[in-house]
Parts: sequence; structure tokens; C-alpha cells
Amino acid sequence: MRPEHTPSPAVLADPDAEHRAAVDAALAGLVDLDTLPVADHVARFDAVHGALTDALSAIDRI
Repeated sequence: MRPEHTPSPAVLADPDAEHRAAVDAALAGLVDLDTLPVADHVARFDAVHGALTDALSAIDRI
């Protein structure tokens, strides 16, 4: 019989959790966008764009 393999904690950890949290946080900033002056929209969209860019760039490093 072959002993069962137990994955290490590093394998069990979600390598994308940090990026997912950053994207979720940036998207949460869009929830109240309609209550802000239009001039403040740029910063919120930049945050989402940056978080998405980082997350998509990380895909190549798998």
C-alpha cells in the first residue's frame, strides 16, 4: 500500500488570495460611485485598473 500524500500548507494556500482581495477592495470602491463628484471617479477607476492589472500580470508567474 502506498501512504497517502498530504500536501504542504504552501500548496493549500491560495496564491491568488492577495490579488483577489485587492480586486475586491477596489471594486467595493465603485459601490457608491454615483454619490461622488465626477472628479473623484478617476481615482476609483484607477484603483480598479491597477488591481486588475496586477492580478492579470500575476497569472504569468504561476
